[in-house]
Formats: sequence, C-alpha cells, structure tokens
Amino acid sequence: MAPGRSIPVTTQQRDAFYAAAVAGLRMLDSRERTARRFGADADARWTAFKGGLSDADRIDVMLRDAAVTWGAAFSPVEAFNLFGVALDEPFGPDWKPLGTVAAKKHLGQQVGSAGIGEIASLLGVPGHAVTVPVVTPSTRLAVAGGAALVAVARVFAGRSELSWSDQVLAIASSPAHRQLAGLLAVATGSA
Repeated sequence: MAPGRSIPVTTQQRDAFYAAAVAGLRMLDSRERTARRFGADADARWTAFKGGLSDADRIDVMLRDAAVTWGAAFSPVEAFNLFGVALDEPFGPDWKPLGTVAAKKHLGQQVGSAGIGEIASLLGVPGHAVTVPVVTPSTRLAVAGGAALVAVARVFAGRSELSWSDQVLAIASSPAHRQLAGLLAVATGSA
C-alpha cells in the first residue's frame, strides 16, 4: 500500500489495535512449543531485562518483534498507513503507546489464545453471514470487507492444506480491516 496523508488515530482505534495485537501475540505463543511472550518464564526474563522500562514498553517490544514477520497485524504504521515512517519502523514518532493501567491489564489477562470471532470483535468487525465458495489449495481469493475476511478465515482455520498468506489477497481500506487481515494469517495457522 502506498503511504498517503496520515489521518489522526483516535484513542478508541489505538486501544482496539493494542487489544487485538496482544490477543494476536497470545495466538503466536499458543502455536509455539514453549510460550516466550507470556507466563512466568517470560515475566522473569522481562524483570531481568527491563531496567527503567514499563509494561507498555514490554508490549511495544513484543509488537516490534512480531511486526518483522507479521506486518500489519502488529505494526500501527502498516495498519493505519502512517505517512513518512521508515519501512522497518512499526510505530513511528507520533504513535502514542499504551498507558500504564491498560498495559498492566493486557499483560495480566490469564486467557488462552483468542479465536477468529474474538479478534474480529476486538476490532469492531461485525459477524455477518457471508457465503464462501469451495476452497481448495489452488483457490486464490480477493476478499474485501471485515465480515468477508472473517468468513474466509473460518474456512481456512484448521485446514493445513490451505495457506492464508499464499491464497488470500485482503482488500482493506480501514485500519481495523488491515490489522484483521494480518491477524487472521496468524489465527489460521499460516506460515
């Protein structure tokens, strides 16, 4: 996507971005043999490393790491199409990090991996019924709209012969839909 003029990010959009991104980090952790972002071991590593950094910094560090591979799922610059930021910078100078209370809330949640519907709900994407054609490994789809993205992701979930990243082109004009498309790659088990 070509960067354009940045539109200010509202507090509600920022909070939804973080809620969905942290849920996505939990999804990534659930896919790995040992959780590296959350849990007692991760907390101990952070305590040994953090120095003067806050819980909000911890979340941003985890998002920076995940954004290298997963782009818009964890990068506000890509999700919000922020203008004038280096390609390898997921936040940009004008991005406002989480507050201390919100960061503690996200880190303290003892929830498992979020599902496709939960991710969509965090981003305010309604769950409308959408008919999806038969999908095979050779199917290529161009998908527009949040409800359509969610419906297609439900077809891809649990089917190892399908690859969201290889088979789906998400057409998204809103930040929530761009982030959703990235998070659905994680949720469907895409490489």
